[in-house]
Amino acid sequence: MEGTRWIRSFIGMGMLALVVAGCDEAERDAITAVEADAVARVITDATVGAWWGQAGASVTPNDGLQLMTKEEYDEIVECPEGGTMHLKGTIESSEDGSSTKIEGTITFDNCASKTEDGETVVLTEGTINDLLEVRIATDDGLSVRIDLDGSWDGSVSWENEDDGSSGVCDVDVTLDVTITLNLETGTWDAEGGITGTVCGQSVDDDDWTIEVHTEES
Repeated sequence: MEGTRWIRSFIGMGMLALVVAGCDEAERDAITAVEADAVARVITDATVGAWWGQAGASVTPNDGLQLMTKEEYDEIVECPEGGTMHLKGTIESSEDGSSTKIEGTITFDNCASKTEDGETVVLTEGTINDLLEVRIATDDGLSVRIDLDGSWDGSVSWENEDDGSSGVCDVDVTLDVTITLNLETGTWDAEGGITGTVCGQSVDDDDWTIEVHTEES
């Protein structure tokens, strides 16, 4: 009888050890929803930033919004929490500057950003194809409407710096946003957001924003 209890106790301790070992092995290869949101945001922000910066967009109370378009762009951009993105592609604009199309690639080199939970997710490497179409319309010189329609697809390697989890997966997201900018006050509103999938996780971010700068004439 005593021997039987000892055997049961031994088996129970062994099973507990296996459970503890499994808990210590916290690494996973599936991305979480908040990590997917952070990845989608940093990717889409990069292309919109390329348009806003490389296309030379500026807003003035007197003249509205002008586009001084370059035909190509090729630059290294610092990521929010360290690392870089290499943005390369072409920019095509209509003669009156009312529409612009950006098409190219984004290559990542340990590009880090924070999730809404405060964890750090890093795109260690990978390449994303990006396409962004911008349409601009003015309303009596008092406001500007900017429609942004974009798509991003490709494959990335990711890592969570906090728990060591990592993986390789596909990205397929779209951006559909309308920005209304008041030229007199410099205030603006944005409607729309990011949808799609990142590493199999659905992304639906309707709180998308962009930092808009105005300059006095």
